[in-house]
Amino acid sequence: MTTIENFWEQMKSNKYQLRKAIVKPTYLIANEGISVKSGQLYKIKVKKVSVPENRTIYLSPYHVSDLGSVLSVGESMPKPIDLRRSIDHVLFISIKSGKIQKGDTLGHLMLIPLKIKDE
Repeated sequence: MTTIENFWEQMKSNKYQLRKAIVKPTYLIANEGISVKSGQLYKIKVKKVSVPENRTIYLSPYHVSDLGSVLSVGESMPKPIDLRRSIDHVLFISIKSGKIQKGDTLGHLMLIPLKIKDE
């Protein structure tokens, strides 16, 4: 198993490269309702997204919600890239006050497969 420190060493040594693959968008769906105020940052629960091992996450900058944008995604316990991971919350910046309903689409991302380069 790769430790976080080993993973960063692998990334610095260009051990990973993108694999050729067709990827589809994965939507980030609110799993709770929450009132937001313009200019504030919120941690919002989302429906769980499974992230297979050896995938990098490309968070689309395209604005999906009229109330704001997703800045980052995460899970309760960060894991190295060579392990299965999941996303259960997002960091959301509100640009307009309003109410996010459970089931609203907050953003989208793509899970891009990586492969370890041959030594």
